[in-house]
Amino acid sequence: MPTYAYKVRDQGGKALSGSLEADNQKQVVDRLRESGYFITSLKEKDLLTMDINITFGTGVTLKDVAIFSRQFAIMIQSGIALLRCLDILYAQQENKNLKRILGQIKKAVEEGSSLSQAFAQHPKVFPPLFINMIHAGEVGGVMDEALDRLAEHFDKEHELREKIKGASTYPVTVFVFAIIIVNVLLIFVVPQFAAMFSSFTSAQLPLLTRMMLGLSNFLKHDALFLLIATILLLYGFNRYRKSPTGKSRIDYLVLKLPVFGPMVLKLGVARFTRTLGTLVKSGVPILLALEVTENTAGNAVIAKGIAAARQSIKDGESISGPLTASGVFPPMVTQMIAVGEESGAIETMLSRIADFYDREVKIMVDSLTSLIEPFLIIFLAVVVGGIVASIMLPMFSLYGQIH
Repeated sequence: MPTYAYKVRDQGGKALSGSLEADNQKQVVDRLRESGYFITSLKEKDLLTMDINITFGTGVTLKDVAIFSRQFAIMIQSGIALLRCLDILYAQQENKNLKRILGQIKKAVEEGSSLSQAFAQHPKVFPPLFINMIHAGEVGGVMDEALDRLAEHFDKEHELREKIKGASTYPVTVFVFAIIIVNVLLIFVVPQFAAMFSSFTSAQLPLLTRMMLGLSNFLKHDALFLLIATILLLYGFNRYRKSPTGKSRIDYLVLKLPVFGPMVLKLGVARFTRTLGTLVKSGVPILLALEVTENTAGNAVIAKGIAAARQSIKDGESISGPLTASGVFPPMVTQMIAVGEESGAIETMLSRIADFYDREVKIMVDSLTSLIEPFLIIFLAVVVGGIVASIMLPMFSLYGQIH
C-alpha cells in the first residue's frame, strides 16, 4: 500500500504535515477533507524515488491552462452541468497530454471527488494557485468568476514569459552560432594557415597568431577535458542553486546585478501582487493566499519578505509593515498595499500594482533587446576580427620578407 506525504492547514490556519497509507490518492484527500483540513501539498512517497526530486515535462503550457480555464468559465456561465462541461472540454482538447489528464479528472469527479480534489491529483499541471482558486469557487459558489480570474492570470503570465523568451531568443541564437563558427575557424582553418606560413619561413610568427594557435591546440587536444569540466561545474552550480543557502545567496546576488537585477525584481513584484490579488479576490483566506504566493514567488529573497508578512498577519499586524522592513519591495508597492489595507480594497490595489509592473517589465525587455544588439555586433567584430588578424599578420610579414 503506497504512502502519501501531505501538508495541510487546519481551520485556524495552522500548518500541519505528515503521511498516510492508502490505496490511492483519492482516499487520502477524502480523509483529510473529512477532518476539516485544507490541503496545500500531497505527494506519493516511493522507496525508489523518495529522495530524488526530478520534474519531468508535462507537455502542458501556461497557454493551454489559460485557454482551458477560459472555455470552462464560459460553459459554467452558460449553465452547463459540470460533468457535461468536462465531457465537452475533453472531446475538443487538442493537447494529448491535457486530454489524458482531463479524462482522469472527469473520472475522479464521477466517482465522487470534488473538482478541486480531482485537479489536486495533477500538481505538475495545475499549480497550487489553480487548485486553491477552484476550491474557493466551489465553496463560494462563484466557480465561473474563479475560472475567469485564473484565465486572466495565466494569460498575463504567459504573455510576459513569451515577451522575455522572444527577447532572449535572438541574442542566444547569435551567440551560439558565433561560438560554433569560432570553434570551426580555430580548430580547422587557423592551423592550416599556420602550417603554410611555417613552410615558407622559419621566422617566428606574430604574437596574436601564436596565441590563436595555442587556443586552437587546446581545443583540438583538450576539448573533452573542457567539456567534462564544464559539465561538472554546471552540475555543481545546479546542486548549490537548489540548496536553501545557495538559492538564497544566488537570488540575492541576481537582484544586485546592474540592469538585470531591477528587471528580476519588477518581475517578482508583478508575480507576487498578481497571484495574491487573484487569490484574495476569489475569497481564498489571506494566510493561505500568502503561503501559495510565497511558494510561487520564484526568488528566495522575495519569498522571505512574503513569509514575514504571513507571520505578521498571524500576530495580528499588517501586511505592508514586514514588506517594507524586508528592503526588497519598492516604496510604491508597500505604500499602495498599506492604502489598500486601510481602505479595504487590497485586491484592487494589488491588481493595479501588477499591471503597472507588467508594463515596466515589458518596457525594460524592449530596452534590453535594443542594447544587446550593438554589444553582440561588437563582440562578433572583436572575436572574428582577432581571428582574421591572426591569419593576415603572418601574410604581411611574409610579404615584407619576400620584398
